[in-house]
Amino acid sequence: MLSAALSVVYNAVFIYSTEVYPKMSPSIGGGNFPIVQLVTDTDATNVMQHIVPMANDAKTQPLKMLEESTKYYIVAVASSNSPSTNSTCLVEKTLVKGIVSLRP
Repeated sequence: MLSAALSVVYNAVFIYSTEVYPKMSPSIGGGNFPIVQLVTDTDATNVMQHIVPMANDAKTQPLKMLEESTKYYIVAVASSNSPSTNSTCLVEKTLVKGIVSLRP
């Protein structure tokens, strides 16, 4: 009886963590973070290339927007081909001139 109950709980947690959580918006506690590119100007690009991977002179590679505060963006590298995959970066808003949303 106990093993059957544990099996039900295990299956429920497994389904939630693999099917539900990744599709829920972060605003309600989910893990479907928006994918964005941060746009910089020429002066900020020199600094940004040391913080996050750059796609070209003005845009970063795709990033997951994890959080935003009054002074910073907290992002994670979204590309699985990047050597710094799963790294979380703190980017000052003063370095960012715009944001391109690749996926809401």
